[in-house]
Amino acid sequence: MLCTLRNVVLLLVLAASTAFAQMKYFIQYQDQFGHWRPFQTKHNLGDATRTMGRRASSTGKKHRLVDQDGNLLDLVTP
Repeated sequence: MLCTLRNVVLLLVLAASTAFAQMKYFIQYQDQFGHWRPFQTKHNLGDATRTMGRRASSTGKKHRLVDQDGNLLDLVTP
């Protein structure tokens, strides 16, 4: 009984730690040589999208939004 209770508590702790982990979104811009340079990291997708769009229009450079797994989420070409 004690071993089973220990397993249940361990599973609850692991599930809670992964459920509350926040996704990171990376804003990158393309420099004049075609390399992608990091600009900013955010935890809110809406805020990251707004920031990327405004900065792309103000600087005139391509910007992209990438998640922490490396997946391309958005690309803005002014």
